[in-house]
Amino acid sequence: MTGELDEIPRRFPDIDLGIVHLGGTRLLGLVTVTMDGEQGANWVDLIRPRKVLPVHYDDYTVFHSSLGDFREHMEQTAYGGRVAYLRRGESLEIAPSSPGPAPGRRS
Repeated sequence: MTGELDEIPRRFPDIDLGIVHLGGTRLLGLVTVTMDGEQGANWVDLIRPRKVLPVHYDDYTVFHSSLGDFREHMEQTAYGGRVAYLRRGESLEIAPSSPGPAPGRRS
């Protein structure tokens, strides 16, 4: 992953929660709509949020990448322990990190 995504951790180094849209769906085989397990794990590795919440991985029959695929890839990273695997209806409470200066502002 390169390009615009590389800018995210530089501009926002202290992200509390990364919501990863999974499922591995592509339109016409060309346009990625939702990430597959490997892409999701790579995204987490790039962004490095304090907590990770995978979503949207089993909503439709057109999805080609399961939550298990994401879990397998995450277990191979240093960030596997940051993932919250929730069932439908469950919630996750997170405490935000200490607020720092707004992007572009100096303390």
